[in-house]
Amino acid sequence: MLLSSGVITLLLFLFTYLFNWYFSNKCEGIKALINSKTILADSLSKSINSKLNQQKWFYEENTKYFDLGYNSHSDFWLRLEVINSSDSIEYKYNNIWGRNQIELLKKLGFESGKDFKDFISKNRITDFDNTKTKELKSEILALESEKRRWESKLITPDEQMKFAIGGLVIILIFLYPVRILYWITRWSIKTLKQKNQ
Repeated sequence: MLLSSGVITLLLFLFTYLFNWYFSNKCEGIKALINSKTILADSLSKSINSKLNQQKWFYEENTKYFDLGYNSHSDFWLRLEVINSSDSIEYKYNNIWGRNQIELLKKLGFESGKDFKDFISKNRITDFDNTKTKELKSEILALESEKRRWESKLITPDEQMKFAIGGLVIILIFLYPVRILYWITRWSIKTLKQKNQ
């Protein structure tokens, strides 16, 4: 009986160990997913920040020489994107803008209308950039919440030991009356057999 209670206690401990292993693996899988999505979100954020820095740089360089009539780099950049989307940047560069504007653009590294057009296209922040970044951040928050939920189900080593010892105590308390009942029944059967002989 004592051996069987020890085996049952060991099985209880192993059960809690397997329980923890399962939930730990779930947490690790979610953690790996969070890490990959965080890396992707960071790269998108860096790309957006790099584009914003280029937009601000271009705006500030222009405000040093011209009164642009725009209060912020975003308003100015929005106007450039409209001109760029209508395919008139190269035309304006070659035919409409004055000598001072062209000299400044060349000084900033734009030797042709195509160079300037490419610069605007490259540093355009799309709705996709913003939407994808927001989606990734929402997904990361949801995954972190799910990870915390799985982590809350984990059993600490102390709790595992308490569970196993508690199981042993309950088994011993239950087995003691069963053992006494077993021995009484066996003694009764033996006594009855002896009387019948």
